[in-house]
Amino acid sequence: MTSCNEEKLEVLPFHLDKKSYEVMLMGWNDIPITNGSGRLSVTTEDKEIVSVSCTTLGNDGVTAMLRITGLEKGTVNLIVKDDVTNEMERISVKVTDSYLVYEVGQSKHPSLPNGTIMYLINNEAKDCYFFTYNNIKHEVCSDFITKGSYSFSVEKNSDSNLSYETLPYLTLTYKTDENDILTDADVPAKAHKFNLIGSSSLAYSAINKFLGVDWDELAKTHNLRSESIVTFMKMQEDGTNYLLHGEITLFPQIPEGVLK
Repeated sequence: MTSCNEEKLEVLPFHLDKKSYEVMLMGWNDIPITNGSGRLSVTTEDKEIVSVSCTTLGNDGVTAMLRITGLEKGTVNLIVKDDVTNEMERISVKVTDSYLVYEVGQSKHPSLPNGTIMYLINNEAKDCYFFTYNNIKHEVCSDFITKGSYSFSVEKNSDSNLSYETLPYLTLTYKTDENDILTDADVPAKAHKFNLIGSSSLAYSAINKFLGVDWDELAKTHNLRSESIVTFMKMQEDGTNYLLHGEITLFPQIPEGVLK
């Protein structure tokens, strides 16, 4: 049971427009409440699947904020009650596989131009979903462009121009058309191999935590990692001049209904 105890001067009827939500494993989903008293109690059917906290705000049109954190994959029902109006809402929360989000910020790559958002899913298939971002609505487009796969590796350096003994790689496998543009057409997928030299140390840590990648083999080449506190990731495709700069994060969340 979680409760918010700050006073609210004006009490409005409490309701939630949505009755189902998603959150990833080890991630969180903040749900703004724009009505009611802001004093809420939440009861969950299974505390092993999610944890819930509530903060009373009462400013900028938001009375409270519910934070749902994914603890274990599964679906659970929550009862959200307004302690002042005694109105209640029942919602369903699905906890999905964990994932990382890579937002391409600078790129001349024909397949992965600026604005491309990749979701690397921590599942057995190592799925990767490619989306675009709607700058007008400030949200991820609801339909993905195509679905591919990914893999990480650490390999012995064979490039005499690089002084490192080993190199970290991300290999993306996806489908493109005759112009090398991402497509969901029925064509063979092709592997694209990117070295990650110059990525921040936090990017490697995030990949380890949320995708389960063991970077122990990189211990002797720790100096290849930037010490920046920003989780940026650089990707240089082998055999090309294509260099991508972007940030690897947990947000924006993947549109609901995509993941099982």
